[in-house]
Amino acid sequence: DASHVGMYVGNGQVIHAPYPGAPVRHDPVGMMPISSVTRV
Repeated sequence: DASHVGMYVGNGQVIHAPYPGAPVRHDPVGMMPISSVTRV
């Protein structure tokens, strides 16, 4: 499902909210299937 957004913050970590209404948290980037990447 490509409706989830996370942001890479370095050291192999991303910040994201796992579902709508959930608090934002840090997780290892390897926990998430990545379908696309863009640089901002």
